[in-house]
Amino acid sequence: MTTKEYRRLYKMKYPEKIKQWQRAYYLRHREKILEKNKNNEKRKLYLKEYYIKNRDKKRYYDKLYYQQNKEKLKQKQRTYYYKKIQDINWKLKEWARNRERVKKFREKYRENLKRWRKNNKLLVKLERLRRRCNFKTAGELSIQTIQRVYEDNIKKFGTLTCEYCLKPIEFGKDTLDHRIPLSRGGTNAYSNLAIACLHCNCKKFTKTEEEFRKLISATRCTGTFEEEKRKEERGL
Repeated sequence: MTTKEYRRLYKMKYPEKIKQWQRAYYLRHREKILEKNKNNEKRKLYLKEYYIKNRDKKRYYDKLYYQQNKEKLKQKQRTYYYKKIQDINWKLKEWARNRERVKKFREKYRENLKRWRKNNKLLVKLERLRRRCNFKTAGELSIQTIQRVYEDNIKKFGTLTCEYCLKPIEFGKDTLDHRIPLSRGGTNAYSNLAIACLHCNCKKFTKTEEEFRKLISATRCTGTFEEEKRKEERGL
């Protein structure tokens, strides 16, 4: 077993421990990490400016280097390609396993939900009545207000973007979100509406905007929020 495989297995077994260590490390070395990020941004800007000024010169020297070291570069590409194939095969196997687990979990969840609804018919009726009352008190949701929300979002960000993760949204993955949910006394007024991606809206659930933003800031320190979003985009 290689060190990479051992690390992956360890991460799979003890994800909570790793999150705690990452969080503790970030809190201990917060100032250093922020300074490093600032320096990296400055370096990137400098490299961009240098590339724009010396574009032709760089291309000329790159061509020369490639002609002089053609065989070495090809060998490097081959070795990198074979290593990458092994990693990709391992990832594909893991994705296939996870998909099977998710399917099994969904089937079990649906079965349990059906049983619970049969055993608790009165509670289900009460929940439906409560939701109807909330929709009545929330007021009408007109097409004009929805259009206004979408137009203002595009004016603000340039493209349709999520107001929570601040990332552009693909067509069909956009949702209309209530900042204060209807289940907690929210309304369909313009000030209470926002555009969110499908992941953020599902993750927010019945939380208010303030509560959800606190959760995002806490999970971003450890990197779990972005990892979950990537997994959902891949379909895991």
